[in-house]
Amino acid sequence: TTSGSDTAASKRDAFLNEVHQLQYNGKPFRLSIAEFRQFAMQSKEAIRQVFLDQGLELRSWEIDFVKNLALMTTDHGFKSYVSGSVALASQLALLMLPLLAVLIRVFHWRSCRTWLAAFVVSANWHSSMYLAMSVIMLLNFSLLWALLLGSVLGTMYWVVTLRQVFGQGWLVIFLKTFFVIPMYGFGLFWGFVAAVTGSIFMF
Repeated sequence: TTSGSDTAASKRDAFLNEVHQLQYNGKPFRLSIAEFRQFAMQSKEAIRQVFLDQGLELRSWEIDFVKNLALMTTDHGFKSYVSGSVALASQLALLMLPLLAVLIRVFHWRSCRTWLAAFVVSANWHSSMYLAMSVIMLLNFSLLWALLLGSVLGTMYWVVTLRQVFGQGWLVIFLKTFFVIPMYGFGLFWGFVAAVTGSIFMF
């Protein structure tokens, strides 16, 4: 057992200390995972010097990015990154409300004649979805099932809401929803990307 653990430890050390040939902006540089993880404890000037020694000059924001990525390899840094991503995602989620209001106003301009009505419908749908997703998460569904169930409930509630509020036919609502949902999903995807990448700079 001891020899087995020693072998595993030696393989891990060999993996961490293996030097990799990388390229940035067309310029090559060499770096191991162990050296990269040490950036978490080094100053920005020390990190800058490591790259300067290999003929690569990084800008200030690039050094911040590298240092924060290295911090993410530590337990504390990863927890900070996750909490930062969740906090930023919750803030960016507020932007989805006006986005959906715009889509409602554009695709239902005959039935929804005021921006206030569009914002009320959007706020109602978002608040209902936040409540539904909170209940789903409390029921301890897996992430995949939570997303699938949330998508089904969200679409059903969306269609029923538009039917009750605007009184349009089912076919018209389904056809318009076919265009609205992908556009909303596109905005939601880029909001998620912004939260995941933006939180790297928020340590």
